[in-house]
Amino acid sequence: MIRLATILFALGATYASAQISIELPIDPFDSKIQWTGTKVVGFHQGNVKLKKGIVLLKNHQLAGGSFEIDMTSITNTDIPDSDPTPKRKIEEHLKSAEFFDVVHFPIARLEIIKVGSLKKNTYSVTANLTLKGISRPIQFVAEPSTQRDDLFIAQANLTIDRQQWGVAYKGFKDQLVHDEIKFNVIIKARK
Repeated sequence: MIRLATILFALGATYASAQISIELPIDPFDSKIQWTGTKVVGFHQGNVKLKKGIVLLKNHQLAGGSFEIDMTSITNTDIPDSDPTPKRKIEEHLKSAEFFDVVHFPIARLEIIKVGSLKKNTYSVTANLTLKGISRPIQFVAEPSTQRDDLFIAQANLTIDRQQWGVAYKGFKDQLVHDEIKFNVIIKARK
């Protein structure tokens, strides 16, 4: 009877340790979000900063996460700093009510709700993206390069239709802005 109890205890401990979840806080300084928006003629690119977030790991595998994006930090990088007036104008326009309305919606949120394995180190991710107070599901592929209990590094490319989040600015006739916004995201989370 004691031997059976010992075996059951060992099995229970093994199962419990196999199900341990670890939350790693993101490093907002080493994590990056680059955005790209296109128009009929040309494109614009820039960055927006992650404010905070966590990555949830189970058995060294991505299992979830949540992130806050500081929309007040949105910048343009394709117009050089040596041309400050157009750079300032586009950044002000992106922050205005015609685009992201950062006065009323300074934070965007992304919450991972489902993770599936596509192949080794490649996940299909379903998440809720909240932008301008509107939450909608999105799907993307995440590719971790490091998955440990103390460090997680991954890259993902996301594309959204900005119209679904009320980012409805069209532009002038000769500068029509396309609806898709692409994001290249690098997440670094560590203990």
